[in-house]
Amino acid sequence: MELRIRTATIADLELFWHWKNDPEALKQSFDSNPVSLENHTKWFTAKLQQDQSLFLVVENEIGEPVGHVRFETEGSTATIGITVDPAFRGMGLGAPMLKEASRYYFESFPDNEIHAYIKTDNLASYKAFVKAGFGEEQKVDVGGVASFLVKLRKVKG
Repeated sequence: MELRIRTATIADLELFWHWKNDPEALKQSFDSNPVSLENHTKWFTAKLQQDQSLFLVVENEIGEPVGHVRFETEGSTATIGITVDPAFRGMGLGAPMLKEASRYYFESFPDNEIHAYIKTDNLASYKAFVKAGFGEEQKVDVGGVASFLVKLRKVKG
């Protein structure tokens, strides 16, 4: 499947809201509380205007959104998050989505490092990040939740 990346717009607000409130996404999220559309609208609108936030929509070759990848940059480090649309899960799209989105991110921030925090019981996500080139695995605690931290730097040259 050919994947294309585009930056999110306000028109994607409800799509992101549905992804956020998907039961499997909530289960794997560090914030597992459902979000009201009102609160999501405030948050999403603010995030789209912040320079340190980059929200990307990943689409297939016919323009269907298959998921999103998001970056929150602080200093020279970005924290990455991914959601694959429920209709496209189990198709092996996680790693290609992460590779394409990371390539896109590094075009603007070539000297930064990308960090991913993954719950230790989320093996599908962990495997996708490793397959996408993330490494330097560490076990960390994120708000009382056992997690992996994996990192990616742009390959020079």
